[in-house]
Amino acid sequence: MLVIIFLILFLSAFIIHTKYSRSYSLFLTSLGLVYSVFQFFDLKAGNRYRIMLVTFMLFLFVNPFGSNTGLLKSSFLFVLFPVILVNGGVNSRKIIITLLLIIVPFSFIEKINAVYEDGRLYQLGKTPAHELLHPISTTQSRKLFLDKVDKEVDHLKNDGIQVYFYGNKSQILSYLYPGSALDSTSFFQTSDSLLNSDFLQQKIEGFDKAAIFFIENYPDRIQNSTLQIDQFFKESGYAKIKKKGVIYFSK
Repeated sequence: MLVIIFLILFLSAFIIHTKYSRSYSLFLTSLGLVYSVFQFFDLKAGNRYRIMLVTFMLFLFVNPFGSNTGLLKSSFLFVLFPVILVNGGVNSRKIIITLLLIIVPFSFIEKINAVYEDGRLYQLGKTPAHELLHPISTTQSRKLFLDKVDKEVDHLKNDGIQVYFYGNKSQILSYLYPGSALDSTSFFQTSDSLLNSDFLQQKIEGFDKAAIFFIENYPDRIQNSTLQIDQFFKESGYAKIKKKGVIYFSK
């Protein structure tokens, strides 16, 4: 009972409301890793069980290969943890019951409070008008922004103006409008990368009629666009256009 109380207090203090459920995911990974290490050095453990533990720990480190988030992505392998417990020499039934009493409720809390790159689950009740986004739901502010951009893009294309998107949060718009990515080779598209790229500058200056949306952040978060960006586009022959919450540069 003391273990349960301790875990509840620990998770409540350090896990709830963390970004992307990061702390909770790392907690699950560390739980599986620490338990496996201790069991491996247990003198009562057989060779077959040790091989199973080594394989499980190897998977914990192999799974996140290619990601720059460390062991964060290894938490998905926690689904294999009950297999490790059942095959161990400890009283797995008590441990499994204890973990279920703790992990299941907190898993629901985390999934409700920490939707990746969006608001909380109960806030996601609006679906944007674009057909490619059905039946995806998001917040009211993001839906309104996407709908406004969609209308403005249609208006610009009807006027024969080619539309392009650039910025750290422009990927969804590049997906919605094929061929509209200003730079399809870079995942990180910051203001510095735009200002310091001769290739992009020449490409922007080479357009005859174009509208470029610089989307550096989500519409419900602070935009960090600087006067340097405005000056950059101005020197390239573009005018800054503001229409009902939508900002872009037009030539």
